Amino acid sequence: MRSIIPSTLGLALLLATGAAHAQVSPSQVEQRFQNQDNRINQGLQSGKLTAGQASSLQAGDARKEAELQRMQNRDGNTGTITNAQNQRLNNQLNRESGRIYDEKHPN
Repeated sequence: MRSIIPSTLGLALLLATGAAHAQVSPSQVEQRFQNQDNRINQGLQSGKLTAGQASSLQAGDARKEAELQRMQNRDGNTGTITNAQNQRLNNQLNRESGRIYDEKHPN
């Protein structure tokens, strides 16, 4: 069992390294933008968010969407982003998702 773990870990590291250079479609990231926008709108309609809070959260999403567009256009206008770029955007969207939650559920 001990010999399986290092080889599995090594294989996972090798795959992750190679995947960083692959191109991915940003559709999953775009779906997250839509989901977060829906959460903001739902919070506004339910009264859990003020108009100012919703505006601030939507501005944060707009900045992330603009960054996605820059990434897509940077590499020869292929409409794809690398796995590393996708991971960076997902991390930013995770933080933004946390902001939405925090604004909708204060203390």
